[in-house]
Amino acid sequence: MNLHRLTLLFIKDNQVDAAEDTSCRAINLSLDGPTLSQLYEYHHNLGHISHHRGDMEAAIDHHKTSLEISRSPNSQVNQAGILACLVGLLLEAEKFDDAQVHLEHLKLQAVNDPGHLGIAMVAQAVIWYRQKKLEEARSELSRTIGFYAKIGISPDYVGSLKEFLQEIEEEINRRAVSDS
Repeated sequence: MNLHRLTLLFIKDNQVDAAEDTSCRAINLSLDGPTLSQLYEYHHNLGHISHHRGDMEAAIDHHKTSLEISRSPNSQVNQAGILACLVGLLLEAEKFDDAQVHLEHLKLQAVNDPGHLGIAMVAQAVIWYRQKKLEEARSELSRTIGFYAKIGISPDYVGSLKEFLQEIEEEINRRAVSDS
């Protein structure tokens, strides 16, 4: 087992201090200095640790650093995963404009990746919903539900999206009643 996986296990087990210590040791154990891949993992892990501790700004900063490292010419890191994490953090922090910028990059990265494409579609619906662009959110979420049904995503997850769609439709109906 490598130290990156051990760090993730510590995070999952709510042992945040051990996760941070393990992540730092992984970098310090590199005899010739950390590789781009190790730096990427280090910042990605610290982003998860910071998020777990409730420090959204640090979490966002570490994930942005991971993203920059993944964009290096010699990097072989799949950017879709880090973009999905970053978009999720930015949505949680209610930084919708920043989330939208990174979401556009995620959409480009996820063209041939149904899992990440679905994440991008849900994130777009959430952004529009939070921005009160309810018709756009309803349309995107309807497309997402159809997409997920087509590729065989868990019926439970599709069910939760249908509940979200119902919430959007109820909000649209409330608006229509108050406008009349």
